[in-house]
Amino acid sequence: MNCIYSEHNTQKAVWAFWPSSLCDYHDKGVPAQKSFARFVSAISMHTPVFVAVSEHEYDRARFIIPKHITMYKISYDGVYSDDLNLKWLSEDGEPRVSIGKSISHLARTVLEDLNKNHSISFSENEFPSQLDFETDGAGTFVILESSLNKCGFDSESVADRLKKFGAVNKILIVKDNEFPDIRIDSVRNLLRFVIPGVVIVNNIPNNENNPLYRLFSYVYTLIAGEKNIDGKEFKILTIPFGKYEGVVYHPDSEQYKYSVNSSYLNFLITNQSIVLPLINPEKDNQILIKMHEIMGDFGVDVNGVEACDLLADGLDFHKLTMPVYK
Repeated sequence: MNCIYSEHNTQKAVWAFWPSSLCDYHDKGVPAQKSFARFVSAISMHTPVFVAVSEHEYDRARFIIPKHITMYKISYDGVYSDDLNLKWLSEDGEPRVSIGKSISHLARTVLEDLNKNHSISFSENEFPSQLDFETDGAGTFVILESSLNKCGFDSESVADRLKKFGAVNKILIVKDNEFPDIRIDSVRNLLRFVIPGVVIVNNIPNNENNPLYRLFSYVYTLIAGEKNIDGKEFKILTIPFGKYEGVVYHPDSEQYKYSVNSSYLNFLITNQSIVLPLINPEKDNQILIKMHEIMGDFGVDVNGVEACDLLADGLDFHKLTMPVYK
């Protein structure tokens, strides 16, 4: 049966893309690259990780990245999973990667490199791969209304395509356009399907004047009462919402403030492990304890990695990685 893989499906490996466009990052990219090394090391504790890096940055990356992690040279700098525009589909039980039709020539060249190095099978089809969504991998999709509008799709045409390519039988649309005073970068900042039938959402203190409280209450209500493929209601768990503002030092010694628009829900799921972004020193330990409590019940390990230096440069964990499923 066709399906679209959820992040909690068994992974053969994770590809990680080295942040090498140094001119775009604060302090010449040094903090981001050191944080990246810690990040891929955390992944490698449970899942093989392969780092893709351009030839002229290879020696520098090899010096920073732990020696047990395999690295491959690719043709270009600064190509990330967002640029590759991929979605993992299953055809007769065999995973295939769907390439969006809008993919650039540069990204195609990178995919050819990955295919040569790791035998990943790619095919182009009409699946709407530009959509931002979260899926349980068993027929349920959650999509942002703003993502639908941005991609030029209406809910009816998306439903038809998802049923055709992803065996989707339930589409839940988050009407984020009804919350114009809140910027939602990704549906992953709202909810995550961490294992089949289990959803984690953000918890906001009860204050009806807080737009975040209204948004996350709405998301909670959207999921509550829905049922998974087994006919059981999704188990909904919550963690506190976190957002961090800090200081980054510019190469010319001028400092400027940045806001990390990411939540703790934007973690990376690997085999029997979660790599959690640490984004707020005042809340990190509380969130780590809470996540250990939640995931420990399911035999899933939790590893925290300080992520502000990556997030400050627009590099979240998912932009840096591409899982390869079994």
